[in-house]
Amino acid sequence: RSLAGLLVTALIGSFAFQVSAISEAVAWTSTDGAVSQLAAAEKIKTLHANTIASTADANGNIYAITSFPAGPGHKVDVDPDLNDPKLISGRSAVIHKLDKDGNLVWVYALRGMLNSTAASIAIDRFGNVYAGFAAKHNVTIGTDTQKNGKKYRNYVVKLGPNGDLKWSKHWGGTQHDQVSDMAIDSLGNVNIVGWVDNPKATLGPNNGDAKTGNLQSGDNAFLLQLNPEGDTNFIKDWSSEGHSRARGVAIQKDGTIITVLDFSNDTIFLGTNAEGVDQETTHKGKKSVGLLVAVTVEEDKQHIKWFKQF
Repeated sequence: RSLAGLLVTALIGSFAFQVSAISEAVAWTSTDGAVSQLAAAEKIKTLHANTIASTADANGNIYAITSFPAGPGHKVDVDPDLNDPKLISGRSAVIHKLDKDGNLVWVYALRGMLNSTAASIAIDRFGNVYAGFAAKHNVTIGTDTQKNGKKYRNYVVKLGPNGDLKWSKHWGGTQHDQVSDMAIDSLGNVNIVGWVDNPKATLGPNNGDAKTGNLQSGDNAFLLQLNPEGDTNFIKDWSSEGHSRARGVAIQKDGTIITVLDFSNDTIFLGTNAEGVDQETTHKGKKSVGLLVAVTVEEDKQHIKWFKQF
């Protein structure tokens, strides 16, 4: 994915701001609607299956995250082939791999209710699958269960090429957190953006990660980089007194990380440039404005290469 793969739509001077991340992979269209219709309901007529994110690899295989918000007493069929049902209980989500013709290769089940507004899925060059999302209620991934109640917490999982769980991470506070996008760089690091909605939240998904000290009430944007083993390389905390939300991320050929955000009310300290000079936004006011931030990583240090407000 490159900077050209980010579609930014901004309405300056209003409260509306929308950013969408567009994958450069060729869209799969051999069977109309197959990716967005991955489930059939059993015992319930009003089930809504939401495919939140999808992508394709160089061989045309399709990967998707789909949420099933039915109650625990209901079951859904997560195999697009109606002649070969694979049933799981409701209030769940799955990560699918389909071949280029829409046939199910494997499915990995997640227990919990996912936020249907945004999630992200990415594939590395070895065929490993990374999925980022926010989920609430009792969330079970592998043998680990987190009891989140009615508030969303951020998650990322790594699956092997055959759909086996490699690791999972979670972080955030006790409010409505969000993972909005992710991108994998040439070293296999996964770069994750989104926000947390609690001044006491932590952006560190690993033991030993420091809690962020600048979080404000409201939405607080982050850029989190994990290595292929799931260890934290760095965390960028871009908090604002009003709100700050990281919407999209892309990697340029030289490794520069481009993040798309919007924010309001107060300035954001972004970090320092290569010369050690502080970089801070200038906007103050209730209207949301757009923000592009370019981050370089050199010898385990991150610098703000440039930023643009609009």
